[in-house]
Amino acid sequence: MKILNLIHNYKITGVIAVLILAVAVTLIYFQGLKFGTDFSKGTEATFYSETKINTQDLEKKVKKDIPVLEKVNVAGNTYSVIFSGTVKAEDITSALQKADQKLGEITVFNYQASQIAYVKVRMMYSAELIALAFVIFVIFSLRGKGLTYSDIIALALSDLLLLCFELLIVFAGFALLGVFHIFINEMLIILAVLLAFILLIIKIFATLRFQDFLSSHEVDQIAPVWKRFTVADWPTTTFIVAFVFILLIVPITVLGAPIIYFIPVMLFTILVAYISELSFKILLTKGIDFLVEKIPLISTLKNRKW
Repeated sequence: MKILNLIHNYKITGVIAVLILAVAVTLIYFQGLKFGTDFSKGTEATFYSETKINTQDLEKKVKKDIPVLEKVNVAGNTYSVIFSGTVKAEDITSALQKADQKLGEITVFNYQASQIAYVKVRMMYSAELIALAFVIFVIFSLRGKGLTYSDIIALALSDLLLLCFELLIVFAGFALLGVFHIFINEMLIILAVLLAFILLIIKIFATLRFQDFLSSHEVDQIAPVWKRFTVADWPTTTFIVAFVFILLIVPITVLGAPIIYFIPVMLFTILVAYISELSFKILLTKGIDFLVEKIPLISTLKNRKW
């Protein structure tokens, strides 16, 4: 309960939220997102080796023939050699076999910069549809639970804003990984999308549990009601968040580097999502509720039940 009391100290959590937001925006603005050859123009050569290969030695030898080599990634017994720009397959094969004659079959892929635009468009449309579906779910799932229209608006908007906040942290994590030359590849994008769905599921389950809570509690203002709900529900929320993290960490650990470096980003994002449900959401619902009262066009929704 001491932890819960600390989380419900809104001066502390408010300052933490502002600091996280400031750091995330600063990272994305100044560092930017570094995309790997999956989404930008470049070349990748992959091969399988039963015996362990000294990647630093291999990188030095290949760089003598092909200076545009960026890095060598390892995932189990599969090796990926990344080159910036377009490099001929025969040149790569020749350089790799010269560096190590025991290498097996080498597969070379060329990537074009147009792929990144395609991915951005697909992600944007997918995000819009998911956000719209989630808002509709929150609005209609809480119908007939004694809440006013303004209460429903406050809950739906706070959930949406918190989800955006949490995804901003994921992108900030990608920007931070770029500092250490870990670029965004297809696997990291898949993990980010998976994490986004997990965050959404956490919020959906919280809304469903809130429905049950409302059936046995009187509603006055939405923020105090949600606070009472978090006090009663925080063991369940803690269990779900811990279970989700364990569920995600096992396959990521098996995949190995560089995917394993996504674990700190994922852990921090889920931790923020946990605090969001217990504290940030109360602050947002209070703020949105206050704005609804001040806007004449929608202030009448304050007393109308849904």
